[in-house]
Amino acid sequence: MRTAAASARRAVAAAGGRRPVPWPAVAAAVAVTLPYFVLLVRVLAWSGPVDLSGDLAMVDLAVRNAAHFHQTLGAYDRFGWHHPGPAYFYLLAIPSWILGAGGRSEVVGTVVINGACALGVWWVVRRQTGTAASWWAAACLGLLGMALTSTGSTFATVQEPLGILASPWNPYVVVMPLVLCT
Repeated sequence: MRTAAASARRAVAAAGGRRPVPWPAVAAAVAVTLPYFVLLVRVLAWSGPVDLSGDLAMVDLAVRNAAHFHQTLGAYDRFGWHHPGPAYFYLLAIPSWILGAGGRSEVVGTVVINGACALGVWWVVRRQTGTAASWWAAACLGLLGMALTSTGSTFATVQEPLGILASPWNPYVVVMPLVLCT
């Protein structure tokens, strides 16, 4: 009897030792990540200043502390306490270290986090249900990404004109990670 793994090994050997590129999967992954790529290009091409005020200024201060390994608490709350865990600030410190400190690097880090979570959702759906469902997931995630990053949608606020998937404000950042967890 032939197993699926044995026939897959034979197919790889017949292709010259390389696995064939799964073009439908690549196209679906591109559909998922396209809104985030467009958003990254928009953020990196923006030549104006990035204004950080209110809670975003507090996020920026925490990211700067995390870049020096001094952040031990989560996000500040207006009632005088901190949310648990500084992991988000340490994640944002990576693009801050690469691109330089400031609001632009935090927006880039937020877009990368959200894009990676959207790609993770698509990957989980593909692994659990198959190709047909992954195409539906890719279409839904692409539309969700476009809706949450469009400037004309009701999700965009005055403070974050690029939409909530580009806002480094910690209540917005949890949207796509929560989709990944469900």
